[in-house]
Amino acid sequence: MSKKKKKRYIGLKILTGFLGVAVVGIAGFAGYQAWQNTQKKQNQEKEAARLEESYQMEVSSMQSVYKEWQEAVNKETIYEGVTAMGINLAGLTEEEAEETLNSYYSETVLNKTISLSYDGENWQYKYADLGFTANTGEIAASAYSMCRTGSLRDRYQQVQALAANPIDLSLQDGYNASSIDRILETINEQITTEPKDATVAFEDGEFVITEEEKGQKLDIEATKEAMVQHIAAQESFEMELIVEDIEPEIKAGDLSSFGEVIGTFSTYYDLANTPRNKNLEVGCSRISGLMMQPGDSFNFNVLIYKMNALYL
Repeated sequence: MSKKKKKRYIGLKILTGFLGVAVVGIAGFAGYQAWQNTQKKQNQEKEAARLEESYQMEVSSMQSVYKEWQEAVNKETIYEGVTAMGINLAGLTEEEAEETLNSYYSETVLNKTISLSYDGENWQYKYADLGFTANTGEIAASAYSMCRTGSLRDRYQQVQALAANPIDLSLQDGYNASSIDRILETINEQITTEPKDATVAFEDGEFVITEEEKGQKLDIEATKEAMVQHIAAQESFEMELIVEDIEPEIKAGDLSSFGEVIGTFSTYYDLANTPRNKNLEVGCSRISGLMMQPGDSFNFNVLIYKMNALYL
């Protein structure tokens, strides 16, 4: 082989080797790039899987929390931490709460007794007879309405706060004051007695004086005032009625001056004279029992005129 051909051959081999190395290098770089892409894709897939798993855990956790909030909030009964007059209303519907409060009020207030007495007589009443009522319906509605406004989260927080810091609601009650008046007026009718004036009669030649008698009546205002003080304390009580005397107009002392007959008068009475007899009857009825003290004056005509005026 000539030198020229030999050089050409060697150069060709070098070029071929270089090309081979280049091809191998290019192939190796391409393989590395492919490996890197694969790794990157795998890493991205792993990260995506991790994120998805984390998201699912968060979703699951939120669902669990949401369920807890719903269970705590979505109730048709009064929440924990609500009482009224010390009575626990938690777990009761609004209607059940009102019934419970009514029962409590009936036992502790309406059944309390009032005992009124006088001179061996006794009158028994209960607070219910005074028309006592309480706002049990309003209290039950107020208790049920607690923690029922706002978002689910807000309501849950309100429910938790209420359980931690209980609230006791107070009943408001009252009675019909006219019921006391009616009771006392009824009693007054039973115990009232009218006074009796002292009287004087001429019997067997002498004046006979009959002593006066005091009447009595219930002092309604004073008795009512005493009762109201007990009722304000909402206690059962017994009390004596306050009774006042009614003084007669004419007393025995007023008749002590009667000692002798000053004068008498008589007139005839004919059964056949009906008109005259009627006049006598009317006249006597006007002056019968009339008493005059020293210095008094009497005019029959004036008396008849005044008496007739009362009947006009």
